[in-house]
Amino acid sequence: MQADFEFTPDDHVAFVTIHNERSPTIRKQRRSLIGVVVFFMWALPALILLTTDKPILETAKAIRPLLVGAFGSVVFLLIFFPYLRWKVTRMTKRMLAEGQNTGLYGPCSLSIEANGLRETKPTGESSRNWSTVERVLVTDTHAFIYTSATEAFVLPRRAFQGTEAFQHFVDELSECGGVVQEIV
Repeated sequence: MQADFEFTPDDHVAFVTIHNERSPTIRKQRRSLIGVVVFFMWALPALILLTTDKPILETAKAIRPLLVGAFGSVVFLLIFFPYLRWKVTRMTKRMLAEGQNTGLYGPCSLSIEANGLRETKPTGESSRNWSTVERVLVTDTHAFIYTSATEAFVLPRRAFQGTEAFQHFVDELSECGGVVQEIV
């Protein structure tokens, strides 16, 4: 079974974006960052109010900007995730623009074979045994076939005539590789 498609910078960006959202290490770092920011936005005014010798209401009026900032942490949480997605997409596009990326984009085919997966591009072939396929992550626009923690074959849905053909390819891939599909 084979899928032929044009691999584009947008496909690459889609992989980096979804990987950034789903990586346990990156998620842990993101939670730590959020925790530190929110903690300090609330801790500073709380410490001032708890340690003041002046009346609390007078002190609260004096540190009103800090208190507004503490409540602003809720706004921070609301805009943080969309901003982060936008920033990752933008940084990825900028990094891709730094190099020539010869052979990275263009015609590509991904085929399911008896011993594994084979990706063919004009610049050469890459193949992986079934034992290296760790998981298949399926989104609205792509399937990402992970062969390590940071590497995946990228299969766009547009490579197929319809949803059923795409799903059949992914099901076959999962069956041959013995991996479970994760749908995002």
